[in-house]
Amino acid sequence: MFDYADMTIDIDTLGKASRHRMVLHMTCRHCGHKGQIKARDLARTHGFGTDPRTWSFRCSRCDMRNCIVRVMEEIRR
Repeated sequence: MFDYADMTIDIDTLGKASRHRMVLHMTCRHCGHKGQIKARDLARTHGFGTDPRTWSFRCSRCDMRNCIVRVMEEIRR
């Protein structure tokens, strides 16, 4: 009846992530520091067509550019 492959979408731009109210979670591979930013806020400043997986974030604690970036759903409370 339904094919699950047809029901998923690839979040490959900040525009798609912001439409789905997603958040980017960053974790520094060097020191383990974690941070997050709403995709909507990042898309407004850097463009809705930018791929969030290729973004190079700098850790605010150790100043390294070696971060894992995950695009996840925003949890509302």
